Amino acid sequence: MTRDAGDDAMTSEALATFTQGLLEQMQGRFQTMSDAIITKIDEMQEKIEALERSVEEIASETREGK
Repeated sequence: MTRDAGDDAMTSEALATFTQGLLEQMQGRFQTMSDAIITKIDEMQEKIEALERSVEEIASETREGK
């Protein structure tokens, strides 16, 4: 069985299309994961700030109580 240039071009084009689709899918998943990580970091930052405020309040109340 022989292959001609047309078959090779179709195979190359199909492979390129498949690869492009795969890369786009990976990019989308990476972006989704990145967004989720950033959201979690923001949530943790808010919790840390709230904890710091609580500790400062407790320290202030302790100093005032002496």
